[in-house]
Amino acid sequence: MPAEPAAAQPTVSIKDSTFELVELRVKGGQSVLWKNDGEKRHSATAGDGSFDTGLFGKGESKTV
Repeated sequence: MPAEPAAAQPTVSIKDSTFELVELRVKGGQSVLWKNDGEKRHSATAGDGSFDTGLFGKGESKTV
C-alpha cells in the first residue's frame, strides 16, 4: 500500500492588517505557518494566550 502524501502545512498570510484566509482547521499538535506578506510588522496571538509569535516583518514568517 503506498504511503499517504504529506499534508501541506497550514499557512496564514497577513497582508496590510488583514488575514488572507477564510477558514483554517488544524489537528491538535499540528503547527501553522504565519507569513507576513504586507509592509507592516505583525504578530499572531491566541486569545487565550496559548501562543504569541512576537512581531515579524515583511517577508518573514513564524511557525506555531
